[in-house]
Formats: sequence, C-alpha cells, structure tokens
Amino acid sequence: ILRSKNENKTGKENLKLIPDETIKLLTERSEGNPLFIQEWIRMFGDRYTSEELRQIKSSRLRSERENIEIPGSINLLINKRLERLSGNELSILQYASVIGNEFTDTLLKKTAKLLSDETDIGGVLKKLTENKFIRKSDKTFGSDRYYEFHHDVIREVVYETIPEDNRKIIHKTAGEAIENIFHGRIEQYYYVLCEHFEKGGAEEKMTEYLEKAGDSYTENFENEKAIEYYDKLLKLEKDKSKKFEVLFKKLNIMKLIGQWNESASI
Repeated sequence: ILRSKNENKTGKENLKLIPDETIKLLTERSEGNPLFIQEWIRMFGDRYTSEELRQIKSSRLRSERENIEIPGSINLLINKRLERLSGNELSILQYASVIGNEFTDTLLKKTAKLLSDETDIGGVLKKLTENKFIRKSDKTFGSDRYYEFHHDVIREVVYETIPEDNRKIIHKTAGEAIENIFHGRIEQYYYVLCEHFEKGGAEEKMTEYLEKAGDSYTENFENEKAIEYYDKLLKLEKDKSKKFEVLFKKLNIMKLIGQWNESASI
C-alpha cells in the first residue's frame, strides 16, 4: 500500500529503506486512511535523503531509527509539512484556502493584492504544486488556469492557520475580487459571494447577494433553495417594506409547491 501511494521512482526506492517498526506504527496511526499515508510519505521524503535512510536501516543511526516521526493525526501531519514552507509560500496558500477549493492565478493575485507586486506568484504556485498541496485543474477562464487543493482536508488545515481577524479581511477582499473578475457571469457566483461577504462582515453586500441567489433559484425552479436564501435574508433585512417584498416572494413559492396552510398562516 505504501509503495502504491508514492508518486515517483526515488520515493519508491526510499520506501524500501523504512524500518519495519516504522511501518507497523504508521499502519496503526493511519487506520488505513490513504490521505494520512500519502501525506506522511511526502513528509518522510522531504526529511530524509536516500543515504540517511540506508544508515537508519542498517542501525548506524539507531536513535534516528527509533524516532522517525509519525504525528498522531492527519491535521498534525499536514501542519508539519506546512512548517517546511517559506513565509511567502504559506501566505499564498492561506489566501488560496480562503478563496475556496479552486481558484485562478489572477483571482489569487487580486485577493492577495499582488497585481503590482514583484512576487513571482507563478514560481510559488509551481513550488506548491510540486509539494502536492495544490494541483492544476483542467478548467480555464480565458488565459487563466484553475488550480485546486489536493484534498479538502489540506485546505481546511491551511485555513485554520489564519488568524480570525485576517480571515475576515481576506474573505471580503476575495468577494470583491470575484465581483471584479467574473462580473460577466456573476450569477454563477451568488452562493460563493454570500459566503465571502458573510464571513467578511460586509452585511450590505451579503443581503444583496442573498436576494439575488434566492431570485436565481426561483427562476430555475429550485424552490427549496430559494426559500432557504429568502429566510436568511428575512432575518437580516431591517427595512420593513423590503422585508415585505421578500416575504411576498417566499409566499408565492410556498403556494406554488402546495404549502397552502403555512403560507396562509404567514
């Protein structure tokens, strides 16, 4: 299993040099989780050269052999890998984690406010791709290529490394960047914008997109989702006339889907 999860020839050769007791402990701690095994292999490959492994295997570095690190959880394991990144690489990865599981390089630049910066974002993305934090997607937007996280858990762990106040600022900036870049097809991003502006504390923008999302779902006959978004908006809307307008939209859907008694009581 270990060898099948490794991506390159050198890595596979190195795996032959892993002490048996290490494999036994890895099996116990991973509980068969393929992501845990993959991430440990990557951490292991980053830490040891082939020559060091040969010495460990032959017990010439017995203390090292007994202390090959296997963190107790997948989160700790990913954090150990994050510690090996440069400050710039980690920062870019954090911005990407706020944007979402997928992002374009231009969206990342705009969110991180690097459009006029000398940062070689292409080089950083290449390094993060080589280290298997992210990968290139088949999707494109114009000349922009989409990237995506290798796994949702990696994105979640990276996201948790960002201080809460910083997250709030980045979410708002990401929402504004999406508005700017994807304005020609903004209706595809209503849900995402609701989330970014909610987490970014931009209430006015959030209410705007909650209504637009509700209207869009209504037009596409996704009635339950439309009601969900209108309900969120009703909790936030302070203007009474606007609130009545939204409530009326909701009541029309309820009658359409046969919720006569509930709509009558409202």
